[in-house]
Amino acid sequence: MIIKRPNALEFEQALSYIQEVYQRKFQTKPKDIWPDCLIGLDSNGQIIGLLAMQFSEGSKFEIENMFQFDLSILRSARIDIVSFGRWSAKTPGLGTALMFGAVKYSLERDRTIMLSCSKPNILKFLRSNYGLAFDILGVPRVSANIDLEDQAYFSEKPYPVLCAAHLEQWYYKLKQLIPSSLTIKF
Repeated sequence: MIIKRPNALEFEQALSYIQEVYQRKFQTKPKDIWPDCLIGLDSNGQIIGLLAMQFSEGSKFEIENMFQFDLSILRSARIDIVSFGRWSAKTPGLGTALMFGAVKYSLERDRTIMLSCSKPNILKFLRSNYGLAFDILGVPRVSANIDLEDQAYFSEKPYPVLCAAHLEQWYYKLKQLIPSSLTIKF
């Protein structure tokens, strides 16, 4: 299994992959994935997982356009925050590897806080299976800016929640779970 940044062709394949997954699971189809993403490849070079990261250099995070909330609740500068999203993995252990890769990639870019929107069952899974800690920032009000095709994800119970985590803490927890045979390429 390889975790890597996609080349141009893989990036297009990754978009198709995540659109298919989200259509099946959430009845929505993301229009894009963020340029900073990691993909998981099987031994045949097929995409079997993805985790996208959005870095802000002063512009708003996509999540800020979806929800009505004030980023200052994180008590961190925008430049210290990364937003994770569009996470999917088809094989056991790949989700953990993608998360570890994304955390490592973000820390190497001096980000210390992760911001994300997630369904509560995923957060429960991360907490109980990996001991990952995060702050639930609440169930923010959905913005009028959300496209109609994305509304199903945000309007169906259980409602997604906004959460944040300290990446350094996640790094040390996840590092213990990663096999030495895993290849991660940035």
